[in-house]
Parts: sequence; C-alpha cells; structure tokens
Amino acid sequence: MRAPRGIDYHTPPMRISLRLEDPAQTAATIEAFLQEQLERSGCEKGVIALSGGIDSSVVAALAVRALGPGRVVSHLLPDEESTNPQDMEDAEELARSLGILCRRISIHKPLEAFRETFQDVGLRGDRRAWANVKPRLRMVVNYFVANVENGLVLGTGNKSELLTGYYCYDEKTRALTPEGPKHYWELAPGMTVFSLDPHTQRVVEVPVEAVHVFPYRGEMIAIRTNRLDLMVTPNHRLLIRRNHGRGSLGFRTAESCFQAGQICIPTPEPWRGAEPAPSQVDTAEFLDKPLAPQAHPPVRMATEDLLYLLGIFIGDGHLAHPRVAVPVQSALSAPERWRYRTPDGRFSPLPAALCRPRTKLYEAIRIHIGVSAHSRVRPRLHRLLQRYGVAVTETATQLVFTNRALAALFEECGHGAQNKRIPPWVLCWPAEALEPLFEGLMDSDGSSGGRMFYTTSFRLAFQMVELCQKLGKHARVQWKPPKVSHYGGKTIRSRGLYEVCISPRARNLTFTPDNMSRVPYEGVVWCPSVPPYENLLVERNGYTAFCGNTKYGDGGVDILPIGHLYKTQVRQLARFLKIPQKILEKTPSAGLWPGQTDEEELGLSYEELDKILHCLHDRRMSINRTVKALKTRKKIVQRVWDLMQASEHKRRLPPMPPA
Repeated sequence: MRAPRGIDYHTPPMRISLRLEDPAQTAATIEAFLQEQLERSGCEKGVIALSGGIDSSVVAALAVRALGPGRVVSHLLPDEESTNPQDMEDAEELARSLGILCRRISIHKPLEAFRETFQDVGLRGDRRAWANVKPRLRMVVNYFVANVENGLVLGTGNKSELLTGYYCYDEKTRALTPEGPKHYWELAPGMTVFSLDPHTQRVVEVPVEAVHVFPYRGEMIAIRTNRLDLMVTPNHRLLIRRNHGRGSLGFRTAESCFQAGQICIPTPEPWRGAEPAPSQVDTAEFLDKPLAPQAHPPVRMATEDLLYLLGIFIGDGHLAHPRVAVPVQSALSAPERWRYRTPDGRFSPLPAALCRPRTKLYEAIRIHIGVSAHSRVRPRLHRLLQRYGVAVTETATQLVFTNRALAALFEECGHGAQNKRIPPWVLCWPAEALEPLFEGLMDSDGSSGGRMFYTTSFRLAFQMVELCQKLGKHARVQWKPPKVSHYGGKTIRSRGLYEVCISPRARNLTFTPDNMSRVPYEGVVWCPSVPPYENLLVERNGYTAFCGNTKYGDGGVDILPIGHLYKTQVRQLARFLKIPQKILEKTPSAGLWPGQTDEEELGLSYEELDKILHCLHDRRMSINRTVKALKTRKKIVQRVWDLMQASEHKRRLPPMPPA
C-alpha cells in the first residue's frame, strides 16, 4: 500500500510524552485551587454530577481531599434510554467509598415532557438534537442543587474536551471600549475593554487577549427588556447575580434561563480607579509654553471644582479665538528698536521719520459658557470662578472669561458640539472624584430629574455610559434622528441627538423567560477572550450589560478543576488517586445515545488526539509539521485543527489551576 504523501517513514515519529512528572504535586495544586475558589465565592460546598466515568470520579476524589466529604454533594442524573445501569452502580459505589452524599435524580420525565411539548408544535428533531437536550437538563439540575446547597458546580471537562464547539455573540453586538463601542472587526488583541471583577463587583479595565470569529447557522437566544438587548448562542454564559439579585456573581447559560424564574444581571459597584485623584490640580500643567507676563495666571483648583467646571464646559461651553487690534507707534522689529537706547539703558524717542503708527493684531482667547441669567447653575458657577480670582463678564445668556491654562484644558474636550468628549485621563480617577464631573454634565445637558443626558456627540454619549458604569449606575444610548419642521415658509431641519438614559439606582438588570425568545440566525458569531474574569461590557442597539463568555460543553459549571489536563493525564492522576480499576478501563462516553462513545465520534483514540492537540496547541506547530512529526494522516490532523478552531475562544473561560 502506498504511504500517504508528505510522510517520511524513514524518520521515526516525534516522541510526545504527556506523562505527569509529579501526580502528587498536580493533585495538591488542584486541591488548593478548589479551596481558594470556594472561599472567594462565599459558597460552602462543591456540587458534582457523577457519571461513573473517570473524569467525574477524579474531580470527586480531589474535591473530597480538598474540602472534606461533608462539603461535597454529588448526584446521578440517569436517562433510561442511554444511561448504562453499570455506570450508575459504579458511581454510587465510588460515592460510598468517598463518604459523600449522592442522590439519584432521573431526567427521564423532563425529557419526555420536552418531546411531548415540541412534537405538539411540529418540532421533532433528529437524534443529535434530542441527545443535546440531555446534558442541558443535567446542567439545570446541577445549578438547582448548587443553589439549594449554597455550592459551586464543579465541572468535569478536561483539556482534550475543552479544545473541541463554539458559543458567542451575534454580529450586531459590540464591545464597549474607552474609545467607544467596537464591532468584532474593529476589536483587536491588546485593546482595552471593561470587565467586572466578580469578587469586588467593580469595573476593571483589561486588554483583550484574542477575538474569535466564526460562521454560524442555527438558533440564537434573544433577551429583550426595557434595559436589556442581548442576542447570544444558547450555551453562552451570562454573568448573573445569585440569590435573587442579592448574592455573589456567577455564570449561567442562556439556555438554562428558560427554566428559571427571575434572572439578575449585575451593575457594578463604584470603581476604585486606575490611579488616585489629587486633591488639587495646578492648571499650569496643561500649558505647553510659558505665558506672557501680562496674561491671566494659571489657577490651582480643588479637583472637585475643576471637574464640575469641566462637566459644565463639555455640555455648554466653547472656545473663541478673536483677533484684538492694538495700536503701536512704530513698525520697527524688537532688535531694531533696541538700537535706540540711551547710555543708561533707557529707550530714546524715535526719529519722526520712523514713527509710523500702525495697528497690530493679536489672537486672544475667550471661554464662553452658555448659562442664562435665570439658570440655577449660574450663581454656583460664578462663585466658583470668583473663588479662584477668575474675572468674569456676564451677558444675558453667557459667562465669558479668559484664562489660557483653563483654555488649554478645555482644548482637550474637542471643538464643536458633535466632537465633544471627556479627556480620557479624567476617567482613570476613582468614582468619588468623578461624581462632580457627572454633576456638571447633568447640570449642563441633563434632564431636571437626572435620568437623561443629551448630546450630538457619539463619543461623548458612550463616554457617559462608561462614566455611569464607573459610578455604579446603568445607562443606555438611543439615537433620535433629525426632525424636519416648517415655520414662516421655511424648512427647519434639526440635528440628530443621542439620549443617554440613566438608571441611577438599578443594582440589577432583571429578566424572566417571558423576555426570552429563540431566533433563527445565519451569519457571523464572535467571542473575545478577556482574562482573567472572562466577561466584558457589551452593547447592542444602545443597550449595555456585562456579559460572560461560554464555557465548555453546556456551560453548567462554575469551575473546571481538571481543565488543564489532557485525558491521558487525567488517567494518570486517577491511578494516583486509586480510582477503581473498572472505572479506569471504561470507554469514554458522553451518553448521548445507546452505544455512543467519544472516540467513535472523534474518529480517533484519546491517546492520538492528545498528541495532536499537544503539537497544534501547546507547541504551536502547523498542520504539516504535526503530520510529519507524528507520522499520521493529514486528514486526521486537519479534523482536529477544525475542532480546535471552532472552540478556541472558550478555552480560557472557566477558572483553572495553572498548568
């Protein structure tokens, strides 16, 4: 038989060893990880679904070693069609040997109810569609038990499985960045996005590690309320607040929310800032050159006063650069004038022939803030400027003053209403320092009730969303198109307007299954990798929310204790933990249907798969190099590569111990 092209059988295959150097140390690392995760989450127990297989057995044994048998809760979730009774017996025997509580909860009746419901409306589905319902039902049970027991769901996925499906956002969803919302094609690794630390529940700014884009044809889940607009794949992880909106943060798949009551998506606590705010700001720092002696001097202002003034200027201010005509007696330049001095250094009178009076133009600068004489803001603003010795000229509609240092600061706010913005460095300060800025913005272009902010600037509208999130408020943006009216025989066309709707007291964004719908979708789906918290602030149709990314499988876990180990390494760890031999020797199966096995679905053994994954993922080798190194067929390596590409974006999503 002819050897496959590209394989040199005269060269021995590369020796790939996935053997654990120290299984005891690996176990100790995972145990410490489990203890830390429970302590940080405030949960009391670990919850695990036992299948009688090697992965769940290893996780259960590690959990007992880390937490003690009294803090580990297990259950069996058999389905009468595809579950092997021997697997259930093996799982129960393991639970007894570990001394942990184990319940047997059949999913047969809920599965039959699903069939009945969907067949009544003509949705019969194929074998795989019904098979995929089973792990999703099991996920619902996992979270129900975890909620009852105040526990974290312990996943059993290993690295071999993690490198193989995909669940993401639709193409209308954008990531919010300090530069505004970005489509997936505008988002690049290294760009900053906003994430929510689930432990402090505060905003943090983190870089994007990678952006993954895939073609998708299938079902999406739409979630729409007066504060939410999300479109995600069914297994996408939503960031939620547990215990009816009063507990810690966690993740829940969109699919599972159909079986829930009220779901709460969190809004953040006020943020601590990327850097501390000074108590005072010297406005001389904004000047790029020394001032003339006769210019108005810079002022040193309390930070809260400066930021309030900045907010007012962004909303109602503008800079004017008038030319001032000044009469001068001579057209001589300065060096020429120096020639006409007396011996004692004084300037002597010029000869009559050189005295040609002329007018010289100087560029002045004026700061105009549009506040009417009847505005409630005007007295406060006038007192603020007087406090720092800034002379103010008042008109019926404006306050006008001159100060080059303040003008240099205001230059950073953009020219023209459509280009207004908050200087980015300001938004690095903590929430308590940003409150006066928010107050100034609302006093200038906000509604009297403090719930709406109006601007024609796209950048400022979404900076206002960022500011609100950092202050612990929820905000969304809606576009009001230009209006056309007729007056006195003339057509008047207004500019379009962004309305920022602010919910100052919304601790959670809530929805129920009534707000959810299944939507057919064909197009691009995308997902970013945003470590370490794996969630980000996203925007769709102006609605914003912190949302997570998808975990492996059906997302029904909180942490993945063995997610950094290949299947072959899990077997080695199982031997160290003295898992029963009959479990060690079982053929891996997800139990999707009778006789189904993982290796049959993959088309190769886990031993082969793990070596290919190690070359492609860990060693970053190309497909052709992997084929040559392992002396295998390109078709097999290509298939593994395709599986990796389809699931690459979710590899780092669940918390894992270091490899």
